[in-house]
Amino acid sequence: MPAERLSMRKIQEVLRLHAAGHSQQDISRSCRIGRSTVGEYLQRAPEAGLGWPLPDDLDTAALERCLFPPALAVEAAAHGMPDWGGSIANYGDQE
Repeated sequence: MPAERLSMRKIQEVLRLHAAGHSQQDISRSCRIGRSTVGEYLQRAPEAGLGWPLPDDLDTAALERCLFPPALAVEAAAHGMPDWGGSIANYGDQE
């Protein structure tokens, strides 16, 4: 069962402290979260094209969508979409 996500406020604090030059261990202690959790969010942010400071127009809902895209979108991006047009066009040629 997946662990519960941190609040977006706490994730913002992780990003802020990292940009200020604090170590993952210091951030972990300060925010009272595991070092692996800090590392995960510090990995997700650049993958989502985010850094500190966050854009002014990025609200908490948008931040969550950036850091945690829907599973289908992630899967499609990782594997690419099939070329259904070519498959359908060649369907009748398989005799």
